[in-house]
Amino acid sequence: FPVTIGSGDCDDHVILLAAMLFSIGVKNLFMRIVTFKPSCQEWRHIYLVVKQNGKEYPLDPIVKNKGWGYEAPYHNKKDIAL
Repeated sequence: FPVTIGSGDCDDHVILLAAMLFSIGVKNLFMRIVTFKPSCQEWRHIYLVVKQNGKEYPLDPIVKNKGWGYEAPYHNKKDIAL
């Protein structure tokens, strides 16, 4: 997992971050799975989104130098409630 070896892919980070957020009582948490190109038939990336008061707050720990709240442009998405 990311903490013990200092790395991990997007789904490893989603599991860790979701567990941390649930432990402090964060609710309305979703996994967002996305594709980046219209020609892509497979889901390519996953990250967390907190939905609150009609707003979405993406939490993508893989994206570097953009900060929390940044969401890379995507072609298609699927949100799964946790």
